[in-house]
Amino acid sequence: MGVKLKRRDIVKLVTCKICERSMTKPKCLNCMHSFCEQCLSAYIIKLVESEGKSLQCFKCPSCQADNKIPDTSLPIESWVRFFSPSAIVTFLLEKMSLENSQECDPCKRGDITVDATSWCKDCGEGLCENCASYHTKVKMLMDHTIVTLDEMRKQPKQIADTDELCSQHGGKYVEAFCDDHDAICCVECITENHRQCKMVRTLEQASLGIKTRLDPLVYRMNELEKQAVSVVEDRKTNMEDLLKQKEDILTEVNKTRTDMQRYFETLETKLKEEIAQTHQSLSEELQLQARNFEHIFNNCDNGKRVLTASVDFGSDRDIFITAFKLRKQCELHELYIRSQSENILHHDYSLHMNEIIKTFTDQIKSMGNVSIEQKSTNIVPSFYKDMHVSVIANMSGKSWSDTGHCWFTGGIFLQGGLIVMADYRNRKLKCFNTTYTMTNELVLEDNPWDVCFLESEDLEGDTMLVTFPNDSNAKVVKIDSGGKMVLQDDEYEIGSGGHGLHRNGDRIYIACSNEIRMLSLKTKSISTMPVGNRGARYVLSTKASSICYSTKASVTCHDKKGQEIFRYKDPELRSPRGIAEDAEGNIYVCGIDSNNVHQLLPDGTFVKIVLSGKDDIYNPYAILFQQNNTRFIVTQMDSDIVKVYELVTMW
Repeated sequence: MGVKLKRRDIVKLVTCKICERSMTKPKCLNCMHSFCEQCLSAYIIKLVESEGKSLQCFKCPSCQADNKIPDTSLPIESWVRFFSPSAIVTFLLEKMSLENSQECDPCKRGDITVDATSWCKDCGEGLCENCASYHTKVKMLMDHTIVTLDEMRKQPKQIADTDELCSQHGGKYVEAFCDDHDAICCVECITENHRQCKMVRTLEQASLGIKTRLDPLVYRMNELEKQAVSVVEDRKTNMEDLLKQKEDILTEVNKTRTDMQRYFETLETKLKEEIAQTHQSLSEELQLQARNFEHIFNNCDNGKRVLTASVDFGSDRDIFITAFKLRKQCELHELYIRSQSENILHHDYSLHMNEIIKTFTDQIKSMGNVSIEQKSTNIVPSFYKDMHVSVIANMSGKSWSDTGHCWFTGGIFLQGGLIVMADYRNRKLKCFNTTYTMTNELVLEDNPWDVCFLESEDLEGDTMLVTFPNDSNAKVVKIDSGGKMVLQDDEYEIGSGGHGLHRNGDRIYIACSNEIRMLSLKTKSISTMPVGNRGARYVLSTKASSICYSTKASVTCHDKKGQEIFRYKDPELRSPRGIAEDAEGNIYVCGIDSNNVHQLLPDGTFVKIVLSGKDDIYNPYAILFQQNNTRFIVTQMDSDIVKVYELVTMW
């Protein structure tokens, strides 16, 4: 993150949204909003008085996020202690105080102006010599930490590590992070829910290098913030449109009333009331929607400031905890936005005047009515990068004649709906129908790696080109509409054993370990692009005509001249293998050792991890998209099962 916290952002972070003053003893909720301890306690007590002590959670006064109360059996006045002190806000308060001449806060409340010489870290207040001395003698305040302002100014400007209270077990502090459940845990959490988990790390271990992994979270919050702003602005615009339509309708009603004379005055009043009630009800509904999305915006806005403050001044451990909480909030907001997609409708009024009112006035009981016309707004976008993955089928590639487990290293979607996969271990090409059932197989003399379309004028019928890591010749295979495959005599000399290949126009790009070879179908000539001693396994020629390839540690993209466009490396992507591109140009990369699939924008920017171990996938190896479709396939190393997925809208 290259953004520094501005002073106006610091002021927003240290201002309590309840009392609108600088916080004292700031407490931080799970949504990362902070409030004065006294203000928050009074807020909770007021809620309990109105809703009863059966209250299990309460909504944040700022963003309306739910905050669970771990133990409601304790006195209500003590519930606020379940929430951790905000080390970030405390630090920023101290930082702001040190930048200005500090007055004694207790004396100031007594309308006395005295310069402060000390600072109470627990109260977050400046103290003069007398108040500091009094502070150390009062029994309730004796355990408070008091330092001189001179000492504070000499200390490094960094937030100290603080103990984070567990949201599930009151009074317990979090100490570990469970990768299996994506959860921060205390000792009791581990004992109760994570004893069988394979990946439980200390917070110190989990937070290593956290500053280098924040960009995806910032991107995610920015996207949520933009979506929230879009909805809020649209709601406001819709309310303005409705107000104008309301005035137009009322004008028409008044004109009709004039023509109908006094007889219709009662009916006119009735209709106006209906219109006003309808408008009030609808406006309240739209205001509620706008308010809910404003809460999301406020949460993201605050979250970015908190995260920036944490990055600027916090330890890796604090940053990790902050980032974790913000990510959880993002998940809740995304879930809420998805649940509301069908409710974000555009409303218009339409007045329906009674046609017989002019001739049958004695029979009319109503002057008219107003209906609400709703239509989709499509405010929340449904780009591929905003979709999530839904599993369609588990495609079994096991054949009775196989000599071992399948290992599918490549494949293609055929135009008729058939799928052809290369089974490297069993030396076969296998064909699957539209119900994902294997229908045919072709036994080969060597181990195939990948396959692509081959449309040559010299051959009849649908043909494919197959690469072999141990053969410098790529083989031609013919396939009919029923999926029957026949090996042809034709071969293409590529000069080296080939792995992944990809066709774009009249060129086929082949990953050949230390170089990318480009085969021209017109001239059958070969050109090369060195990639160094990186072990290229898969290659992709993108819609933007760039060349992407995966190596042992990264995904690299070059333009046609060989100039590097981007290189994607991430601690969460280990041993990248198969790469593919969707219809919008987003890039997908399989990480075999990290056990996940990353989604990148066309410029190489990380978007999200679309698949991981929690999605029941293991050692993802190859990935291929159906052309101009949201459907795609992911293979697994040493597995008979090929996963078939589809991108579906999140909203």
